[in-house]
Amino acid sequence: MTRLLDESGIVESESEQWVEFRLKPYLEAKLTWTKDSILHVVNFNGSRTSYQMGENTIENEGFLKAKRAEIDAAYFAFAQPWTLLDENTNLSYEGRKTLKGGNSVESIRISLMSGLDENWIYIDPISEKVVALELHSNGKKRLIEIVTYDEATGLLLAKQQKNYTIDEDGKTQLVQAEYLFSDYQLTFE
Repeated sequence: MTRLLDESGIVESESEQWVEFRLKPYLEAKLTWTKDSILHVVNFNGSRTSYQMGENTIENEGFLKAKRAEIDAAYFAFAQPWTLLDENTNLSYEGRKTLKGGNSVESIRISLMSGLDENWIYIDPISEKVVALELHSNGKKRLIEIVTYDEATGLLLAKQQKNYTIDEDGKTQLVQAEYLFSDYQLTFE
């Protein structure tokens, strides 16, 4: 479930979405939701993105690129820290940092070989859990804080996240969105 908030913290909209990732032999993804009684499906088959809105296929390249970016963002937030092992990722340890609320974390800078985006992953030095992700993309900066975790599958996965905008100094400004993940289903082959 996603809640988008306005500047005063009032819920602007809520939506539920089914998110599906397949990782072998390559990344495939599917996002499904219903809005105004119309089924929306964005699908990435490993090489191409498609979008279906009800009975209509949307083929606008700019729109499909934006939907692919949504898939990439959802996958990035979900797949940490496992994707740090990817050979196209450069990691650099930046030491301790203090996040909002005074939490001391280990900071790791993530640079993708493409060089397009800068990201950081913040890990609690005691529990060794990922507690936040800082993302810089398309001129926007945001912090995704993992509030609670789900361990029902045997893996440590995010249950509740808050998405903050951040300023030039890295200080959180306002909560932009809240995410609640549930009903994880994992299949290992």
